[in-house]
Amino acid sequence: MKRVILALLLLLPVSGQGVIMTFYIGSELLGSCEAYLDGNYGKGNSCADYVMGIYDAHDTFVTWGDIKPRWCPPKKMESKQLVRVVTEWLQGNPDKVHFGASGLVRTALMQAFPCP
Repeated sequence: MKRVILALLLLLPVSGQGVIMTFYIGSELLGSCEAYLDGNYGKGNSCADYVMGIYDAHDTFVTWGDIKPRWCPPKKMESKQLVRVVTEWLQGNPDKVHFGASGLVRTALMQAFPCP
């Protein structure tokens, strides 16, 4: 497992100053999520895809026993509900939208659905 994590870390893009770069930031995600919730799926589907990708990856690693659950939502969740949770969290935390989107999605889901 340690080798897998090391390999993934080595594959992360790094700038010349050694800072990990991100491809998608919270403000971009927020714009896409707001569009999705407004019914503009052409612009908003990237939000739903992104949030569901993180959600599904988490679920997969938990199912495989590689990680403990970081969030524990109700059994039946629709993608629109998850997008709404993330959107509301981003809107409520405008000082953080310049950070990488993946960590923000993780934080939003952890706060909305804490595990017992």
